[in-house]
Amino acid sequence: RAALEAVREKLVADKPSYKYFTHLVAALAVSKVIVRELKDPFHWTTVFAVYGETNRLKTKQEHPNGEDFLITKIAQLTWLFEGISPDQGSWDIHIVDDGCPDGSGAACKKVAEERGGGAAVTVAYLQDAIDQKLPVASGIATTKDSRKGGAIHYGLWDAAQKKHAGKVHSICYTDADLSTHMGQSGLLLDIIVNKGKVGAVGSRRAREAVMVKSGGRNTRGKLHAYLWKQMMPEICYVVDTQTAFKAFRADMVEKLTDDLMERTMSFDLELLLKAQLNASEGEALGQAGICWKDSEAESTSGDSGGYVTLLQQMAAIYRHYLPKNDWQESFACFLDSLTGAGFDTLLLNTPKAIESRDAAQYKSPDTVSVSELQQAIMEGPGGGAGGCADPMAVDACGEWLAKCKGEAGTPAGVIEKVQELAVDDLDLTIPPYELQVRCAADLLIKEHSTRAALEAV
Repeated sequence: RAALEAVREKLVADKPSYKYFTHLVAALAVSKVIVRELKDPFHWTTVFAVYGETNRLKTKQEHPNGEDFLITKIAQLTWLFEGISPDQGSWDIHIVDDGCPDGSGAACKKVAEERGGGAAVTVAYLQDAIDQKLPVASGIATTKDSRKGGAIHYGLWDAAQKKHAGKVHSICYTDADLSTHMGQSGLLLDIIVNKGKVGAVGSRRAREAVMVKSGGRNTRGKLHAYLWKQMMPEICYVVDTQTAFKAFRADMVEKLTDDLMERTMSFDLELLLKAQLNASEGEALGQAGICWKDSEAESTSGDSGGYVTLLQQMAAIYRHYLPKNDWQESFACFLDSLTGAGFDTLLLNTPKAIESRDAAQYKSPDTVSVSELQQAIMEGPGGGAGGCADPMAVDACGEWLAKCKGEAGTPAGVIEKVQELAVDDLDLTIPPYELQVRCAADLLIKEHSTRAALEAV
């Protein structure tokens, strides 16, 4: 593990020089070795909500926005946990239909049963939790009251009801799309099983993280982080609250999902805050830098009005859980009055003290006050946005891996060969790319094992 972490650290130290593909290979290799070396028996549950996902559920041949996400997630988790005995480690996927009128839940069940992996996949329906008046669904009159949050809450709670005797049960939630490669789950397992944290947060903004996201959406994420951190210093150490790649100990889920106020876009922040407030001391949450690539096709998160609503909900969470403070309250009041047009202007004229810094450096109170934000809105727009290159053609996986092996005889040699041959813009919805990245991680692990054996001799 140490040697593979050193390879990843080398890439991180010179992050822009290496392709996303190469970074992901290193992260996957570290993740898989962590899983292999876990001493405590474990069970890993992956939860995600589905609503309007019938297109992304398809293959690219069936629909232009198809990601084949369920079969791909099954393949990623099967790869991660291969070779682990059932007594030592096990896993499953728990999907929750968030009231989808197109029947996304039933479509997922059908795909799992017809194409393999059905035994590891279960599908639940938020409507059932409402009809049964389960405590986790209290306050939800219809599925329309949930925008993913209610479904994730139910999924976490429902998964926690299933007992796995003698194993550390961790429950992760993610998005239906392929923004996060589930082969990185070992990075979160490490935090919960080895480091004893209540929860683990996959972060796009940690030092070792690599994120591919269009310029406007990246600035928006920084602005979002700055604003919520001004209201909630208790979890200011958390760098990224909105990435859908988080896990909690199953024995803590009951407390986290009890008496919740937020069922829509800002549900992540409430869960994290509750985890910290329920901790006896110190930081309840650990963070792991991950590789993450935006999946904008069919995404519903781009509307500025919806983003303002998200921030206003966060202000309500602050007022519900935390004592009032002049600095914090000034930001809550600012957000209460913020409009979509005002947010768009602020996004284009974000103060340099926010835009030029890493989100991990933001603190509360920080340097940019509400009056400066108001002034930025009055002064009007500025700045710009960037984009990503088109994917390159690739060889078949076997031929590609043969090239990667080359004359490489050390982990560093493998990673340099991968960097040379990797595509510039990794698209995990294209099967050869997805297979290549897993195979390359295995190759990196194998080369390290061979070198370690030689050194021992």
